[in-house]
Amino acid sequence: MPQGGPRRVVRRARTAAGLPGRVVAVEDRCVALETHVVAKLDEMRAELAEVRSLLGAVLETETDVAGLVGRLLERTAERIDALERDLPARNDRLGATAGESETS
Repeated sequence: MPQGGPRRVVRRARTAAGLPGRVVAVEDRCVALETHVVAKLDEMRAELAEVRSLLGAVLETETDVAGLVGRLLERTAERIDALERDLPARNDRLGATAGESETS
């Protein structure tokens, strides 16, 4: 037997004797990690659901605002068109009034 042979055998025997405990410790650690990951994923799902809800509300609000702005622009355009239609008649009346004051 080479030197250190019995020590080597004893060391290997100790390692072999400790393996089941180490395997159990690794399994316990894996279960703890899996539990932690599942908990974090559940938290993230809840947060994502809340973000989705908030984004839906924002989208709905922006849609309402776009509709209101569109109606406001339509009404403004109608008012401008009405003013442009009335402009020649007003100019005629103003011209007639100015002509009367010049002749007076």
